[in-house]
Amino acid sequence: MSYDELRTALIERISDLLLQKGLATIGPADYFLWAWSTDILLHIPPPEDLCPVYIDDSNEVDQEIRKLFFLGVNSALATLFVPPKDKNEWRANADVRLAYDKIWYRAHPYLINSNLAFCYLVFPLLEAVLRRACSVYVDSEGTVLTPFSVPKGTLSPSVDNKLQGPFTKDYAPNGRNDKCSSLQDYLLLLHNDISTQTLRDDLTSYRAHLSLIDSSQDPYKTIYHWRNSTLHGARNHEEIGGILLNLILLIALDSYSIHYNLKQRIEVENLEAMRRFGQTHSRSLWWFYPPLPPLLPGIVGPMSYISTGN
Repeated sequence: MSYDELRTALIERISDLLLQKGLATIGPADYFLWAWSTDILLHIPPPEDLCPVYIDDSNEVDQEIRKLFFLGVNSALATLFVPPKDKNEWRANADVRLAYDKIWYRAHPYLINSNLAFCYLVFPLLEAVLRRACSVYVDSEGTVLTPFSVPKGTLSPSVDNKLQGPFTKDYAPNGRNDKCSSLQDYLLLLHNDISTQTLRDDLTSYRAHLSLIDSSQDPYKTIYHWRNSTLHGARNHEEIGGILLNLILLIALDSYSIHYNLKQRIEVENLEAMRRFGQTHSRSLWWFYPPLPPLLPGIVGPMSYISTGN
């Protein structure tokens, strides 16, 4: 999968997840796409001459984003289940089912509802990635470092897909608005002043898909309302966690457009990880692709074939 194919797939899955004003079920294609994209972000550094949203553990801020990515994507992938091929395989894995019953007695309710839990995690993850992408203008806590303005009112795209409106909201250090906590304003800042033309075009397509849910307001305003209703316990939007994860991945992957041998490198590292898994039955939790390794014969329970090491 090339870089352009990856970005196209993320956008196309958004349209597939939206059915008129209802939402489709998340399927295996989403799990594999999220796992592949996350491995890129966690393990493959982009070119140094860019200002990437790269999840590294070299500083405290990136460590927090890395842990949030790790927890969030694991929650998004937790409901992936590969059914047995036939009754014989089901009977052969009776010991595995028994291990699940004993070990996962309390974990099972969480696992089957992990998409709901992920929807509480996706908003701070989106905010952290946006602040990282907008780091020229704000720090990791949202304090304004450099003055900027975002359009307000009814927005319309310009020729180059920038957004414009009749009013502006102005941010400045030590000014009236010296701290930003609005997802809508971060998205507008990214859209108009930071994104590459490729990302801006992708965001424009994303906005068009999101309008299918609510055409009465700006799509970024829709995300803003989702976040606020979830934060204050008024409503949880279980169904849109995957849609926002695709947005996060589009933003975070923007700096990989000229990364050479990206596909080859991650495939080589994944093959090496799977080779070690075949020899030791141990796989690092920090690798996500493929999202569910095969259960080898004679291995009892899920905890026997994953490890917490890197």
